[in-house]
Amino acid sequence: MSRSIGKLPRISTRAVFRGHLLWQVFGATAITVFTALLTVAAVFLLRSPVLKIEQTYELLTSLAVATLAGVAVAMGVGFWLARSVHKSLTELTSVAESLACGDFSAKVKRLGDDEFGLLGLTLNLLGEELSERMATLSQERTQLAALFGGMVEGIVAIGDDDRVLFANGAADKLLKASASGSRGKQISDVPGLGLVLPVVIRCRTEKKRKHTELTVTDGEQLVVLETHASPFKGEQTAGVVVVLHDVTELRRLERVRRDFVANVSHELKTPLTSIKGYVETLQSGAKTDPATLDRFLQRIDVNIVRLVELVQDILSLARIENQEGLLAKSAVDLGAVARHTLVHHEHAVASKNISLKVNVADHIVVQGDREALRQVVDNLLTNAIKYTPTGGEVSLRIDRQGDVAQLSVEDTGVGIPPEHHARIFERFYRVDKHRSREDGGTGLGLSIVKHLVSAMNGKVSVASEPGRGSQFLVQMRLQS
Repeated sequence: MSRSIGKLPRISTRAVFRGHLLWQVFGATAITVFTALLTVAAVFLLRSPVLKIEQTYELLTSLAVATLAGVAVAMGVGFWLARSVHKSLTELTSVAESLACGDFSAKVKRLGDDEFGLLGLTLNLLGEELSERMATLSQERTQLAALFGGMVEGIVAIGDDDRVLFANGAADKLLKASASGSRGKQISDVPGLGLVLPVVIRCRTEKKRKHTELTVTDGEQLVVLETHASPFKGEQTAGVVVVLHDVTELRRLERVRRDFVANVSHELKTPLTSIKGYVETLQSGAKTDPATLDRFLQRIDVNIVRLVELVQDILSLARIENQEGLLAKSAVDLGAVARHTLVHHEHAVASKNISLKVNVADHIVVQGDREALRQVVDNLLTNAIKYTPTGGEVSLRIDRQGDVAQLSVEDTGVGIPPEHHARIFERFYRVDKHRSREDGGTGLGLSIVKHLVSAMNGKVSVASEPGRGSQFLVQMRLQS
């Protein structure tokens, strides 16, 4: 616009006289009057050809005066008409410029019955329609912004010139970038956004949807992003839109599932292979030797016990995972559960000459499931005794820290290297696989502990160093 709202010229006599409309009115009126008078004079002369010179002069003088008077009247009428028309046009122009600049509240107030009034009414209706449409567009834009902003999937739109057209906050978080505030910038100028450039180029070149996975470093963790790139073309813009999904947890679960299947197969295969070997040896004639028969039957029994324990642990873990959060919680005295569980480990402690220290505070009542708490204490004590050498020490302590109950099982065993701490609660994960199998472990004890504690809204952690033993700590809120 050459002029802004509020800077239109005021209507003045000078403005009116400078307008083309006034002179058009003047000219048309003067020509009309002059033609009319000339016609009257010609008719009069034709009908009176014998007029004297004096009469002719008087007639011409009268015609001249009448012409001047007509022109004067025409000028007055023209000025009045031009001023009125100029006011209407100025108001219409002002309202039109206001609408063009986005001020849809502007209205034409001079609404007559003529064409200018009809044009003013049309502008008013146009302003109302534009106001409604802009309000609708604004609402839809706000809704879209809220929708994109609330999505967990990252969205990035890249133009054909490699400039950022749009990006939401989730894209910033997933890519560790600042793309949402970089509209109009080149991808290369936005740190972190260059990761999507290869898939954008492939999608743009092949003109079809492309899919790939990206790996982003988040501190010490790796985040796996699944990207879907699709080309789009609008009336004024074209480019590629990329949708980002965080599939880190999904990939982890897939890996855990694959490891679980492989580990279960291996754990079942080992004792079954041993049993099969002993049976075949006995069938080939070794059963005739009483000493060999007795020794082989003992080994078969050991492997069968191990198979039973393994199957029981697998079923127990499956049941816990399916019913996690559905445990029948009630007020349970954690100290009483621990003392009752200790009785079942007296033989193992005595056989390895382990010093067992117990420090259990009274009335440590938590909200949980009695059988689940028994399994937690039992598994932690079993592990501590199993990995503590002969003559070592195992301690069980239960106390309160504020509104939290703490169950601690500590040993002086072989310890766990720091790189294994994050995974020891996974199913079948072993630090020393060969030694664990020799000790008869199923590799599911700590996984069961973690699931049971989580189901009771508690936390379990480990602190350990190689050669200095381990401490497993379970924290649960006290019953109020």
